[in-house]
Amino acid sequence: MFLKEALLRCSRLEDEVASAYDELARSPAAAPEVAVSWAESSRRERMRAKLLHALAEISTALDDDGPFLVQVPVQLAGVERALESVRRRLSSEIDADTGQRCVEALEAAPRGELHAALLEIAEPEMKRALRLIDSEIRNLRRVADGTRLRSGTRTRESCTSQAS
Repeated sequence: MFLKEALLRCSRLEDEVASAYDELARSPAAAPEVAVSWAESSRRERMRAKLLHALAEISTALDDDGPFLVQVPVQLAGVERALESVRRRLSSEIDADTGQRCVEALEAAPRGELHAALLEIAEPEMKRALRLIDSEIRNLRRVADGTRLRSGTRTRESCTSQAS
């Protein structure tokens, strides 16, 4: 599995984990303070899902799927099994103890270690993307500066200072 595919799968998993937290938070068995905590966990998982998805999209923009990762499918399978177990429990009416066991199962799945490893692997690609963005900004500024010189238009700074 290539890095890009791993990032996309992890993003989908994080969305599913967020949905499980949402379901737990809406459960009648959840005490109000626990429901708030689970809703916050859902928000964090969705943010992480968006981050992982964005990193995969950078791979697309760079036209590079990243390195091939041999162990990741096995690690993902373990996380998916844990999530499926939680989904089965959530498919029926749950009490507070079952809800807590679901949370423990979600947190025990090795998602954090897997995501940290993927982010470390993706770091050089992200730095490359930032260098390309920086280069593109410089190129666009050179073009804009040349256009302004030829046409006699004002600079961005003079336009913003007059607006004040």
